[in-house]
Amino acid sequence: MISIYTVDSFTREIFKGNPAAVCTSFRDVPSSTDLDIFFQQIATEMNISETAFITKANDSSSNSRYFLQWFTPTNEVDLCGHATLATAHVLFEEFLQNSSIDELIFETKKVGELKVKKCDNQGRLQLDFPMGDPQSIDLGNQILNEIKSKLNITQDIIAIQLCKRTKKLLIHLSSIDDNIKPQQNLTEIKFDQSIQPFIRGIILTSKSTIPTTTDFISRYFAPWNGILEDPVTGSAHTVLAVYWSRILNKSILNGYQKSARGGHVECELDIKNQRVLLRGHAVTVMQGQLQIARDRACWSGTTDKSGSYSGRCTNYHVHVGLTACGTQHGDHEYIVAMNSAQFDLHTPNKNPNHNSLCGRRIQVNGPRGSVEVRIVDRCPGCPYGGLDLSPAVFRTVAGNLDVGVVHVTWNWK
Repeated sequence: MISIYTVDSFTREIFKGNPAAVCTSFRDVPSSTDLDIFFQQIATEMNISETAFITKANDSSSNSRYFLQWFTPTNEVDLCGHATLATAHVLFEEFLQNSSIDELIFETKKVGELKVKKCDNQGRLQLDFPMGDPQSIDLGNQILNEIKSKLNITQDIIAIQLCKRTKKLLIHLSSIDDNIKPQQNLTEIKFDQSIQPFIRGIILTSKSTIPTTTDFISRYFAPWNGILEDPVTGSAHTVLAVYWSRILNKSILNGYQKSARGGHVECELDIKNQRVLLRGHAVTVMQGQLQIARDRACWSGTTDKSGSYSGRCTNYHVHVGLTACGTQHGDHEYIVAMNSAQFDLHTPNKNPNHNSLCGRRIQVNGPRGSVEVRIVDRCPGCPYGGLDLSPAVFRTVAGNLDVGVVHVTWNWK
């Protein structure tokens, strides 16, 4: 059995704020299981914006130190604020309620240590996160008009900044209303290749019309991570806090994310240590157990290069420049990008150029045809088993490019 909780973060009310799932207790998982694959399968099954997984940190006997990972329904992410808040809430409320521990330390893969501590006796928690670094950027009129069209933005744009550290594009608008909503797929936007890898989400923000309680409002869209619109985004506020502190000349700010669920985030800048302190509440909504079928191969985390897979595949244009495998290609070639969950398992020391899957051939079978292709890249937005197909491959298996998405089976050669 695996304990699993759903928690609404940055709110005191259930069905508000941002929901996250938190998974604990992996004692019953066979030692042969590749946890990253297993975690991705659970996150896909949960199908909410983020699922957090906590295990005891290596060589730690302390109840205050853990290893933390976050997965969307399609891929693992480097940082997630609301799921971190949810995780700390579960630990404090369910496991440490009789303990004197008031601060937790989470080790992570990409962003170092994160600290979460109790602020008071009312359940408010403080996240200690790396500070964002948004900088002005010129996207050009064509890209800007495409963003406005796809999000139905009619307001004036005051400023545009990019935070490469968090991979978030910030757009300051004159106002934000409910008419803003994705009209088309934002992932179809072809940013300049120099910035494309640094955009995994778009923040829209404006100055609050109620300055006595809120300094700024925002909305956040991240289809690159399988999230159309995120209800309340802690990591986005590490960027928003820096941006608005420069404008308002304040180090403590209150933000409100104006999604359908909505949520408040208090932000404080720690300039000396280059950190942003995020404060908010959380509430547990559900608690349950995940059933484990110990003899099922489907979750055993197979990482060998054998067997068959099926998945949702999309078409992408092969840009001039280096792929994750360090090679260059064109749209006419029979090549694919593999979902990052499978691709990264074969990346030693996080160096994709040494990935044993680079150049590996697979057979892709679609409704209109089959073709043998080479793996040359990773696809962060593809679900487990999914692929990004070059136009040449997509035409072969789907018939034409207008289909958009095609379900295929594929196997190693």
